[in-house]
Amino acid sequence: MKLTIGITNCNRLLYTKALIKSLEGVARREDVQLIVVDNASSEPSTGEDLRAIDYIDELVLRKDRDWLNDEYTAKNIIIEKAKGEIMLFLQDDCQLIVDSD
Repeated sequence: MKLTIGITNCNRLLYTKALIKSLEGVARREDVQLIVVDNASSEPSTGEDLRAIDYIDELVLRKDRDWLNDEYTAKNIIIEKAKGEIMLFLQDDCQLIVDSD
């Protein structure tokens, strides 16, 4: 069974990178799809930094903000791109501690 992990970000690149790093062992598995949607961050290196992470399966860098619906729009993008039977949505400011067993 395939798992899709969807992460949304906006102007919290440091937290998002820490979250993605905490998922590395899980995200590299063949039965896991990692999707990251950035909601038009104004941090200058966001696109470059996220593109450099090779185990992100789908990266969407939104150019326009919709202040009322950013999170919902990003989650809908994740749903559209998801290939997993199970989906896990994570905010940019959390981290998971994953046991490697």
